[in-house]
Amino acid sequence: MGKEYLVEGAQLCCIHGSKKTLLKVPKKHGYTSKGKQKANVLDCKAKVNIPFFGKCDRNEENNQCKGYMELKKK
Repeated sequence: MGKEYLVEGAQLCCIHGSKKTLLKVPKKHGYTSKGKQKANVLDCKAKVNIPFFGKCDRNEENNQCKGYMELKKK
């Protein structure tokens, strides 16, 4: 099985969100591809590496994504 990576600035989307967002990778992460920082599964952290996706249609109370982002466990 090969390893798959995303790079800094990769466009992310959520089927429940109102907008796309861009992946953020920590500075000096140590892994690069064509001059861009690479992310791996350990970089799957809400608000740190993955900004909110705008208005969330799962949250009927106030449409905020906060608390509704479900990321896979490592």
